[in-house]
Amino acid sequence: MEGISFREAFLLLGGTYSQEEETSFARKLRVYRRRIEKEAVRKRRLLEGQEKRELIRQTDGLWWCIRLYPPLSEPWCDAYNAWQKAVYRLEYLNGGR
Repeated sequence: MEGISFREAFLLLGGTYSQEEETSFARKLRVYRRRIEKEAVRKRRLLEGQEKRELIRQTDGLWWCIRLYPPLSEPWCDAYNAWQKAVYRLEYLNGGR
């Protein structure tokens, strides 16, 4: 009985496995994996929501900086570049482009 799996040895010794019946371990493993996947999806959506709120707040602040500084000045260019990057990331998270 060396070099064979437990299942093969069990069948050779006269044991039977029902093909239709799922083992309790397999069922518990499937339920566990489904629960872990749901938790991961929930956590990812929560983090995306937090990131969206932060990006909206950031774009609002940067927009006011853009309006405050004279066009094409150094702070205006920095604020405008950061604003474009934040808007692009927000569009990406919302499914645009």
